[in-house]
Amino acid sequence: MNRLTHERCSGIKPGYWSPQRKEILIDRLGQYEDTGLTPAEILELKSRHRELVKAVEESR
Repeated sequence: MNRLTHERCSGIKPGYWSPQRKEILIDRLGQYEDTGLTPAEILELKSRHRELVKAVEESR
């Protein structure tokens, strides 16, 4: 997934975002919220997925 925000050392990029850009950001946030998962849970699932893919490839 491509990032919609760009983090700076002082936090998220400030400034004016057009209404269209805000709509895109809100839609993406809604998709994330619909998963019911926290960022930590998503990272854990990604890690497990990599491990399973590796195990399957090694078993061939």
